[in-house]
Amino acid sequence: MPRFYNHFLILFLIVAATATLYPQQKKRLDHNIYDLWKRIEQPQISKNGELLIFEVNTLRKDGVLNVYDRNSGSTKLLPKGKGAKTTPNGELVVTLVKPGFDTLKAANLKKVKKDDLPKDSLAVYFRKGDSTSYFADVKSFKLPEYSNGWMAIHFEKLKKPKNSAFCLGGVIIAMNLQTSFLTPPFGFALFYLRSVAAKSDYTDRITQQRIPAVSTTQIYKGAIAFIVIQVVMVAAVISWPNLVLDSLDKNIKVNIENIQLEAEPGGYGEEEKAEGAEQAPEGEEAGGEAPGQDKEDDPAAELLKEMAEDRKKGK
Repeated sequence: MPRFYNHFLILFLIVAATATLYPQQKKRLDHNIYDLWKRIEQPQISKNGELLIFEVNTLRKDGVLNVYDRNSGSTKLLPKGKGAKTTPNGELVVTLVKPGFDTLKAANLKKVKKDDLPKDSLAVYFRKGDSTSYFADVKSFKLPEYSNGWMAIHFEKLKKPKNSAFCLGGVIIAMNLQTSFLTPPFGFALFYLRSVAAKSDYTDRITQQRIPAVSTTQIYKGAIAFIVIQVVMVAAVISWPNLVLDSLDKNIKVNIENIQLEAEPGGYGEEEKAEGAEQAPEGEEAGGEAPGQDKEDDPAAELLKEMAEDRKKGK
């Protein structure tokens, strides 16, 4: 019996030692793990050898473009950058910025048409100033192979807004209303002119000449030319809708960094004081008044003075 216990004890110790020495079970590999693996893609070195550029991408997440500067030892990160190029002197790094993975996934789930999917953008990294500028709706770009300072950008063709028909209809209605203001016999603008035009002959007070009266018939005849212009413009807008719709596609972009506010040296009003001092008559002391010259009245002070006097009279 004791011999049995000895064998059992030895077996228990062997199993315990094996369990402690056996490495922990590794996590099972599946698609979720593989999708998060990071891969280095598109590695390149600038022609001057100062920049190392590469992409760190995953399968189901947004990648990051890394721009390593050998001189400063710093790394610039450009999220979602793809297909980066650099100028020969290494001062500019230009890359396409792809739409986010989640954004495209949501659009595909909504069954958005291919033409309506989010477009690529363009990021231009200025190494000298450590700044980045972005351009929207870019299809492709091209950098020179041997020169610096310029690049070619191919923008996407912008689609007209879906409510362009309403805008066109609104413009045509507004032009028709303007035409109705000039159309006899019920044009409002004609009645306005009739109310200020002379109904009878009169003598001008300055020239002393006899001015004839303006009849309603003359007003109607004078409006014919403007009515023709309005009708021609309405017909032109209906025939060529792009006269109105083309302006809807233009996006005015203002770069705040290029706005400069320049102020002249010196404080406000110093030039006026200097001119006044130069034009001051002789005998006038600095900071004083010329003999016999009355000080200009302050309108605000005079108003307060009158209000105070009115209060006294009211009491």
